[in-house]
Amino acid sequence: MGVHGLTTYLRENQRVLGKTVQFPLARDSNNGITTIVVDGWSFIYQLYEQSRLPWVYGGEYKAFAQWVEQVAKAWVAIGLQVYFVFDGPSPELKIPTLISRLNRTNIEHSLLFFRTSSTSRSTPRFLHENRILPPLVLQACVVTLQELARETSALQVHFADEEGDPYAVELAGRLGAYVVGNDSDFVILNSGQYAGYISIDEMLWTASLPRTFTSTQRNVQSLFFERKLTLSQRVTHAANTLSTILNSSTQKRKARHQLGSVMDLIDRAVNSLLVRSPNTLAPGEVDAIVDRIVNAALQYAIDKYEGELYGPASLWPTEICALHGDGTCPLPSIFSRALSQSQEPDNNNGVSPGDSVLLRLRTMYLEAFRSGKLQPKLTDILSTGTFWPKIFLDNPDVENVARSIGRPIRRWIYALLEDAVGLPEAPADEPWIEGGSVSQDGREDGEDPDELIDVIEEDSSDDENVDLLAPLRGELQRLHAEEDSSEIPTSASSRSRFRPPLSPKCVIEYVRRGSRIAPEEVPVPDLAVLMISSGFSGNVDLEAWVPVQLRNLKERMALFLQILESNVPAVRDLPSERLMAVLVVRWLAHILHLRAAESGMNKEREKERWTRQEARTFLTFYMTSLTRDGAAERSDNIDANVPITDRNIQLLAQVLMAIETIQLLSQVLLLSERVPANVEALSGVEFHSYLTGTTPLPANALPPGLWEACMPSLEDAYGVEKQKKTRKQKSEQNKAVSKATHNGAKTSGPGLFSLLVDQEA
Repeated sequence: MGVHGLTTYLRENQRVLGKTVQFPLARDSNNGITTIVVDGWSFIYQLYEQSRLPWVYGGEYKAFAQWVEQVAKAWVAIGLQVYFVFDGPSPELKIPTLISRLNRTNIEHSLLFFRTSSTSRSTPRFLHENRILPPLVLQACVVTLQELARETSALQVHFADEEGDPYAVELAGRLGAYVVGNDSDFVILNSGQYAGYISIDEMLWTASLPRTFTSTQRNVQSLFFERKLTLSQRVTHAANTLSTILNSSTQKRKARHQLGSVMDLIDRAVNSLLVRSPNTLAPGEVDAIVDRIVNAALQYAIDKYEGELYGPASLWPTEICALHGDGTCPLPSIFSRALSQSQEPDNNNGVSPGDSVLLRLRTMYLEAFRSGKLQPKLTDILSTGTFWPKIFLDNPDVENVARSIGRPIRRWIYALLEDAVGLPEAPADEPWIEGGSVSQDGREDGEDPDELIDVIEEDSSDDENVDLLAPLRGELQRLHAEEDSSEIPTSASSRSRFRPPLSPKCVIEYVRRGSRIAPEEVPVPDLAVLMISSGFSGNVDLEAWVPVQLRNLKERMALFLQILESNVPAVRDLPSERLMAVLVVRWLAHILHLRAAESGMNKEREKERWTRQEARTFLTFYMTSLTRDGAAERSDNIDANVPITDRNIQLLAQVLMAIETIQLLSQVLLLSERVPANVEALSGVEFHSYLTGTTPLPANALPPGLWEACMPSLEDAYGVEKQKKTRKQKSEQNKAVSKATHNGAKTSGPGLFSLLVDQEA
């Protein structure tokens, strides 16, 4: 929601509104314990900015994890009780804001990088002004904090039910804590014994991050305020208007103006703030503004705490939520869409077998989410039917990696979630979905004649609209129809005794198309059809269906590897810490070879393929990162002068997308402990350094059998190594050039053709 101009107002009136809080130098029971609730994303943005770690190489996750550890330990050391809060699923209302923010930062900065000369884009000033937050920093931060939380009770990590801001304030209200963040929303929110807001840049650092405000708020500004008013003056004017309305409603002589509800207050405030008469606006426009403000405010509504206890004892009234009781936590509902749809009769306890299975699945997913083993972006799929791939540096002249590398795996993720807990219906008639594209501010926009759209990308999009599994799906339906008529009662589900047939669903993915974010509908396939078409040899019994997530570890792992084209003995036998590296290499080799083959091995698709040397380099880099002594190197030891080449940037973009998507798949299948990603051990600079030869590859760094695991069924998938010219070849080429120059000096036009004849000979 936010209040436009509030950050500026607070900064200009800091001496009047703020106060200094002095923390003790060490934990002292006589001084009591000060509790802070830290907004996780504010912490990440501020820490990565202040650490000055090079971002362009893909992320210095090792060094960043060390910074996270140092700051968190320092807070604990001075006696603070620290609670970190990270966002849950994003509300649908924020979609236009998210689109606008991604366009303004990630997309524009990435395009500018690739459209700038290699010399200019390598300068510190350019890189600082066009910074993009690396894509795996959340994972690195969470893993590091959770390791610290296991070592000390003075630090806890929470994942919010929805938007993180109201959750953080409500948690602070229970604990009598301050909220530490970089968002002025924390000033206007309130709950219980909430102690107040501490700006994170004023707490530890002096530099401030740039603030961003939503486009929807800017649109209303022109209706509420004269253009000559500064931001601080606008805040003061709005506050005075609200104060006048509230005061007049409490005076007995003006009883007719008394407010009956918050809706009355918003309605009266809107009409009072309008700089023009409401009669001059279009019919229904004032009501639309009121509705927009109400919807924006509702996502920040905090229920009043009715309990008598405050402090840690007030937390976790139930096992599924730290703050809310049964029926009031919004999170369980998104894991329960399939409940009560069973066609079976209830058992003696009043719960059908189908509902019992789904309740068990819901509990497992809730536990995974609360413990950080289910990323918040997965809850976006379940909450709003949307997915937001991480957008970082990748070549704008080719299909973006979110589609080429990630989408084939994500289709399985959507199918698994739909089968297990159910997905929401696709949003209809939303302005940011119609037409398949969005403008810079997130609303519907016409085609831009100057926009550069990759031809390959468009062709790929058209192909995805074709249901390649339609024949198989039709054959399955025919077979089930025959079985229904001969063996199964007509009242039973043809797909499962627990679930009715699935209705068509789709997930809206927000990916880069050309120079902007575009929503793309991805149909959710039937899981059984996918399993059969993939050649999976496990149980696909439609009449006694058991959700995959409830099957044993061996079967879940077999499907996981089958999805990634890696269900071979050499991969199955790998220890957990080596598995992710091999899966990344195999998936990239497979998918890029498949794309090249589908194009008839055209030159551009052929160049995309990884070479064996590049694959071995990644394996060596990954394993060296895991086995090196010491958790991470200090940022001042990182060599940021490693050459930045487009090829290597693209390779790492593919790696990061593969790691992110494979990790999400493992979490959906409840396999995160079997397939650790270990992102907190990785360094983009080191990978680029190995690729460019700046740092020689360590000898004998690959454990026995690791490279061999990357070969079965992929022997022909790797690209051709670029041949380096020998000294003899260079000498012969120089002689040919010398001869051409000599002939050109004595003869006229034919000299060039003579050279060509000599070359043919």
